[in-house]
Amino acid sequence: GEESWEGANRYLEGPMSDALVSMVKGVLTAKVNYPAFAGMCEDCDAELFMVLPRIVVLTYIQRPEIHGALLYGVLPDVFEGEGEAATPGPELQELLDSYKRLLDRTDTPEVVPSILLRRAIYGDAGLGV
Repeated sequence: GEESWEGANRYLEGPMSDALVSMVKGVLTAKVNYPAFAGMCEDCDAELFMVLPRIVVLTYIQRPEIHGALLYGVLPDVFEGEGEAATPGPELQELLDSYKRLLDRTDTPEVVPSILLRRAIYGDAGLGV
């Protein structure tokens, strides 16, 4: 009924909608670039449900201003405060800071997201070691 529409509207309007569109684009790109991930999606492999949350978090740390609403919607406990006033909690802030330090320490920061995505999908095997 009406409660279902209200719940759906939360994801279909405003910042949550922008975050979902961006997330879907990221997942579709990952499916194109990483055949193992595409296979997980096609087969609804159990591993998909370990990889997908990693992708959500990686997407957030790359652009928290866009994906904050989405991450807050699925993991409110990692934030302090509520709703639009929510800010990253200590663990999430440490993850954001670590990502920024990683970008600052490399001569090619543009490759960092793809390396982290590969690691999220393939685990240690994704490092090529």
